Amino acid sequence: MTVAERLTDQYLKHIDSIIAIYENANRNERDLLDDGTSYGLIARIQDTVKKVVGEQSPYYVKVDEVVNSDWHYSYIVDVLIGVIKSLRDALTDGFLVESGRLLRREVFSDFLSMSQHLLEEGYKDPAAIMAGSTLEAHLRQLCVNHGISETTVNARGATKPKTASRLNDDLYKAGIYRGTDHKNITAWLSIRNSAAHGHYNEYTDKEVDLLIAGIRNFIERYSR
Repeated sequence: MTVAERLTDQYLKHIDSIIAIYENANRNERDLLDDGTSYGLIARIQDTVKKVVGEQSPYYVKVDEVVNSDWHYSYIVDVLIGVIKSLRDALTDGFLVESGRLLRREVFSDFLSMSQHLLEEGYKDPAAIMAGSTLEAHLRQLCVNHGISETTVNARGATKPKTASRLNDDLYKAGIYRGTDHKNITAWLSIRNSAAHGHYNEYTDKEVDLLIAGIRNFIERYSR
C-alpha cells in the first residue's frame, strides 16, 4: 500500500466512525438528536472535512454554510452527514487531484514536524535548512498549480530551476498571495540561506521556531 493509499484509508476509517456515531445515536420522540451529540458531530465533521480537502473546497464551503444557518442543531447534523458521505464516496472512487494535494500537505507537515523536533533537540541550523527547503518545495508546487513557470533559461540557453526568491517574487506578482506573505517568505528564505552557508550567528533559536510556525501556517492557507 502506498503512502497516499494509507492516508486515504485513515480518513475513510475516521469518516466511517463519524457516520457510525450518527446512525447509532439515540433520538427523542421528535426524531431529533440531543444537543450534546449534535455539537460533537458538527465539530468532528468540520474538522475532518477541513483536514481532508481544505477550506477552499466545495465540500468545506457547504459545511460552513450549513453550520452557520439558523436550523436546529440536529437538522444541521442530518445535512452534514450527507456532505461527509459524499466526500467518502469521492475518496473511495480515487479523488485523485485532491488526494495528491492532501498527500503533499501531509508530507510537508511531516517535514516541518521533523524540523521542530530538531530545534527542540538543540539543532537549530539543520532545523532551519529543513524548514526552508520545505517552503521552497511548496513554492514550486504553487507555481505548478497556478501555471507559473518554475524554470528559467540562462544566457547560454540552458533551462535551470528558478531560485526560491524568484519563485516568491513571481507568485506575489501573479497575485497568488499578499505583500505581507511575500515579505515573510523573503525573511524565512534569508534565515534558510544563512543556515545553509554556515552563518549560524545571524539568527536565533526563537527565529527558527517562528519560521517553522510561519511556514506551517502559510502552507495551510495556500495549499492549492
